[in-house]
Amino acid sequence: MCAEHRRLINRTSYPEVPPRVEYALTELGTSLLSTVLALAAWSADHHAEIRRHQAAYDNDTAR
Repeated sequence: MCAEHRRLINRTSYPEVPPRVEYALTELGTSLLSTVLALAAWSADHHAEIRRHQAAYDNDTAR
């Protein structure tokens, strides 16, 4: 199922050459935005630690 099907985004296509499509968050999609941005910020804040753990895991499983 796609985000459009779940009503998180609206997709508008225009009959132009070249074709043009625009996407916009719905009210439901907008309500999810702060959670997604918080997850992205957490990910950025912990990127180095996650990479270290991933490398250690990869080294352990390669043996």
